[in-house]
Amino acid sequence: MKLLYFHQYFVTDRQNGGTRSFEFARRLVKLGHEVSLISARNDKSTYLLQITKKQVEGINVYYVNIRSDRFDSKTVRIFAHFIYLLGSFIIAFRVEPTIIFATSTPITIAIPAIFHAKIKGKPMVFEVRDLWPDIPIRALGIKSQFIIAAAFAFEKWVYRQSRAIIALSPTVAQIIEDRCDPTTLITTIPNGCDLPIASLEEQPINLKKRFGFESASLIGIYTGSIGFINGLDYLVEISTKLQDINRRIKFVIVGEGPEKKRFQALVESNKLTRQIVIVDAVPKSEIQKWIKGSDFAMSIFKPDTMMEHNSANKFFDGLSVGKPIIINYGGWQSLLLEKYKCGLSLEGASPIEAAETISKHVNNQTWMSQASLNARILAEEKFSRDKQFLEFEKTLSKISS
Repeated sequence: MKLLYFHQYFVTDRQNGGTRSFEFARRLVKLGHEVSLISARNDKSTYLLQITKKQVEGINVYYVNIRSDRFDSKTVRIFAHFIYLLGSFIIAFRVEPTIIFATSTPITIAIPAIFHAKIKGKPMVFEVRDLWPDIPIRALGIKSQFIIAAAFAFEKWVYRQSRAIIALSPTVAQIIEDRCDPTTLITTIPNGCDLPIASLEEQPINLKKRFGFESASLIGIYTGSIGFINGLDYLVEISTKLQDINRRIKFVIVGEGPEKKRFQALVESNKLTRQIVIVDAVPKSEIQKWIKGSDFAMSIFKPDTMMEHNSANKFFDGLSVGKPIIINYGGWQSLLLEKYKCGLSLEGASPIEAAETISKHVNNQTWMSQASLNARILAEEKFSRDKQFLEFEKTLSKISS
């Protein structure tokens, strides 16, 4: 199989961010498949179209060198994406694949994929990471009925050009079923747990020592984007209430994003710098050591039912190292936590209710120990990256043959 793979935000385990594409692509290469991947290198020195090629663990990675940081301003990101699309069109002419694969976001990455699938006469598989256009319509407050209708029409067109669709959550898969051709193959492959990276024997980073926390501290860790949709102000509100309930509970935030400076200022203005520590993002190969040094992992979003469909890496990274997971939304992940008894959901909880619930559970050593054990069991049984790859490769091979 010769795969032409479109992913604008491709990163390796030596960079920060989700490594799903890297993990799947390198496994394909090990099985003898040929992978050509078109991505964007975040080069802040240029706004011109430049293309470079690099071998990454056997993957032929073509980089469009352009500003491509997902945390840049909206105008810069739109411009960068159009440059990336132009570069993708050009690069794809150099590759003769047997199958084409594109992973969102943004969904417009499907344009060069569909174009080349048509002119090369090859099937295309499309991967839906976030529900589009539902989430941007909510996040940006789009009111124009014309724009909304056009966005949904484009989404439907993309789905109907795809021979197969891979959804990152079961609820997204259910929604897509109502929007695409009934003959389209739909497969659910959530984000996964990198168990070799998260070896239980690996030494954790001593967060208490690093940040001068008291030895009795209980540390919750958040690893990921610090953006508007993430709603991390909720943690400030919870931490404020914890001052009167349980000052032993601390929060460590590891990440980057457009809201980082504002969030840091909010923490400082509330005099919570000894309760909430914010540090820069770290490579994927290191993130598990940070999570392992905590007592529980967190996945937080602003209240919005659309976010219940997410498949956030931070959720699975926490499971990988056997940490109880605390989230603030409902949906399929909440049901998993309840079924496997490996965490809890704060859906709909006020800051004071959340503070009391967190304090009650993390102070219960029996609950913490069992939840930790169950988290690792869930990771191994349901979300092992190796097992997920087998389903991924099976889907591509079925469409390619």
